[in-house]
Amino acid sequence: MAGALFRIGERNIAQHFVEQALANSRRLDAPMALALSLWGAGMSALAQGNLQVAHQYAKESLALSRQIGDKHHINMGASGSADILRQMGNMREAEKLYAEAIRGWWDYGQFGGMARCIECLAFIAIDEKRDKRAGRWLGSAEMIRETSHAEMIAPEQEEYQREVAILRGRMSPDDFASAWSEGQAPPYSRFSLR
Repeated sequence: MAGALFRIGERNIAQHFVEQALANSRRLDAPMALALSLWGAGMSALAQGNLQVAHQYAKESLALSRQIGDKHHINMGASGSADILRQMGNMREAEKLYAEAIRGWWDYGQFGGMARCIECLAFIAIDEKRDKRAGRWLGSAEMIRETSHAEMIAPEQEEYQREVAILRGRMSPDDFASAWSEGQAPPYSRFSLR
């Protein structure tokens, strides 16, 4: 319930459900539920801008998901932890977790998650002024979204539009189009992280 509420922007109501789920899963000693509740608590803290708390919850959730062996939640944990690390400025660790999540989402057949992680790698490249690489990754992510019909949720769309505007502002239209096109051709179309 909390996840659905977060996606539609009802953060306060979602927070209530996260806290309830976390307390119940700890009380009932339910590892799978606890891993998911920790992930939700981390994403809630992230939405509120509390990066240290978000990082701790996400780290604990990812460790527990790995212990359980739940691939879907490992992917969620890796990509969520990467988002937090990126916002904390730890770009190299974020890149490692995004790469892990991309491989995991590929194996799981969840192309929306894969595209999002590639977009986040592009956002890191934009932040570090590696514009051509960012354009390639954005082109690749767009191709994945188009072919798999994986749409962004509202908060992703806002960040995406802001980052693409920054990139377009720094690149000539021809350079931007060229990098974007390269991202839709091999090896980027095969989801290479080079």
